[in-house]
Amino acid sequence: MKLIGQLALAVVALGAGSGCGGDTGERNQPARNPPNANAIPVRAELDRLLELTTRAGESDEQRATELFYQGLARLMVASERDEVGFVRELIDFEVAAVAARNEKAAALAILAQHISSASKSQTLQAVLPYLTKSDDATQQVVNRLLGRIEDASGGRPPDFRHYPLRDDSESGLALIEHMFRRSPDDALQSFVLAVYQDERRKPLLWARHVVDDALWKRQNGFVPAKEPDAVVTRELEKMAGRDEWWARLYAAEIIRQHPEFGKDELVKRLADDPHPLVQKTAKTIRPPIRK
Repeated sequence: MKLIGQLALAVVALGAGSGCGGDTGERNQPARNPPNANAIPVRAELDRLLELTTRAGESDEQRATELFYQGLARLMVASERDEVGFVRELIDFEVAAVAARNEKAAALAILAQHISSASKSQTLQAVLPYLTKSDDATQQVVNRLLGRIEDASGGRPPDFRHYPLRDDSESGLALIEHMFRRSPDDALQSFVLAVYQDERRKPLLWARHVVDDALWKRQNGFVPAKEPDAVVTRELEKMAGRDEWWARLYAAEIIRQHPEFGKDELVKRLADDPHPLVQKTAKTIRPPIRK
């Protein structure tokens, strides 16, 4: 609440002084990437705020605090003018901070994300181009932002409602791969409920139930962790034989995470699958530890 109050005062001060964000008529309009949307240089503002945090002990604390909140207010205005572009600039800033192990800069990027007006859908739109980058810093930032979109805190399952399921672009497929690696059961259910509204759901949801039940027994000590399960394997064989590529991907991902549920011929079949995601996942399956 203190942050919101200080930002409100800073926005008012900016409107009376510099004119930045002072046109309330313009600010109350929907932000839809107007011309010159990046009139406020986001990266320069972030650099100024970072310098303020570094020099805070060397100057008047009250004045430094005022300048800091004014800078956040300018960033908030920039966010409202171009939500997607704003988040992408924050991603670039945070990736550089993570790569340089600059914790202050990374924390500043996260703070700016929290005051951003970007919705979950807009944040996802900003994140998508980064999904195909494999460097550790980018992946760390992307996973954090996807975690915010999925809101799986407090033991809740991840919320995949904002994710497109019919995007076969490179970034779209990377997002689906993330979903199945993050939670194969919830990813499968997302596809099932989106594609089928009738009895065709049942065998797919039953397969999920069988796998979930077996995993629950392992997690709670009723069955040894690496014990094979013929019933689960039969269900995964059925899934691997289905026409829906996402059902086959589910089978491949479950076996990737739990190799004891696979068989050599089943893994080979999945590794030869025509869909690139199924094939990619199956080729990373490691042999189970046999007794």
